[in-house]
Amino acid sequence: MLLPKLIGHLWRPLHPIDANALRHLIEECAFLDGFTAPARERTLEHIETDTLAAVDNTGKIAAFAWLERQSTAHEFRVILDGRVHPDYRGKGLGRFLLTWSEQRAQAIIAAQDAPAVTRIVFYDRDADAPRLYERFGFRFLFAEEEYRYALTQPIPNADLRGATLHQWSAATASQFYSVYVAAFRQRPNFPNWSQDIWVENFTGDDTFRADLSVLLMLQGTPIGYALCHDAAPNGVEIVQLGIADTVQRQGWGRVLLTHVLGQLQSGGFDHAELSVNVNNPQATALYVALGFVKQRRYSVYVKP
Repeated sequence: MLLPKLIGHLWRPLHPIDANALRHLIEECAFLDGFTAPARERTLEHIETDTLAAVDNTGKIAAFAWLERQSTAHEFRVILDGRVHPDYRGKGLGRFLLTWSEQRAQAIIAAQDAPAVTRIVFYDRDADAPRLYERFGFRFLFAEEEYRYALTQPIPNADLRGATLHQWSAATASQFYSVYVAAFRQRPNFPNWSQDIWVENFTGDDTFRADLSVLLMLQGTPIGYALCHDAAPNGVEIVQLGIADTVQRQGWGRVLLTHVLGQLQSGGFDHAELSVNVNNPQATALYVALGFVKQRRYSVYVKP
């Protein structure tokens, strides 16, 4: 593939020493892209083959592409990431890097036996980016807003109203799963995963906190659940919270969430995090009413 000419810049893979320059580029893009992404840990295992950047002789980066590989219980993903400095936009660099990324992704996927997709995940990007992705055949999958709760604030009492709480375990996993299906089966893009795939995707990580994940039961029937993971620094992410459709809009979400927040506050955590789909206004209203504060919005585009 022919590399575009960019005066004063060399096209090469990224190296670990480029970390500060990469962070600076993302910060410089913030006034257009609407969000300065924090530096996040990335695996460097394939950095020589799965990255490409235009770098000048001082080490500044004008544009980059970075592919990340992710295996889940049901599919293999190649996640495409990239950015072009505002001074170099409008020169076709974004189209070039996306073309290069797709070709590299196809080479990676060709070696996989599992079903595979390419994904683009981005925060608060300007409108030009989604239009470019759609021209390349990517389709919108979902968008979520991330919220944060400071555990220094007072938390309402969690009146269980006769319900009982049970911790995650191998014995209760099937009951958690039954509520997951009952809570989300009517939602757009419901994947209809088997119990094994759902369990692996949401509890198979070493950050999973079985001790903080709870099942809400009413008269012997599971009606709600919350799954929790560690979130640095000294926080907890509520990665999934659901109420069975038969008892929704009866206040059980508030009951469950206030219990979880109280549990986290008693445990000495600083904050709680969660994400909510943009097409779920009822849940959003609950989180805001309880004191959660919106942090940012991320969108996911996908291409089989």
